[in-house]
Amino acid sequence: MAEVVRLMSDHSADWPLWHEGGTGREDWPRLSDELASDLDRWNALWHGDHRYGWTDEDARRGYVDEAPVLAERLQRELGRDWVVEVGPLS
Repeated sequence: MAEVVRLMSDHSADWPLWHEGGTGREDWPRLSDELASDLDRWNALWHGDHRYGWTDEDARRGYVDEAPVLAERLQRELGRDWVVEVGPLS
């Protein structure tokens, strides 16, 4: 049975991957440095503008539009033993 990981940002988390609760970068050593950096940047966008409600529509749209791209990259790196879910992306 495949493991499930969820890609989403949350107020209490500095890392946007969730598997059996919150996780940190150190829990995902198999990820490339490039993908990990992009996940950090994507999560920081949410924390930078959404934390108190989106103030920039372009930032919100960029955040939402990038999620499936990151999910696809994550799926490729994790392989068939994992299912990548996305969201919520409010």
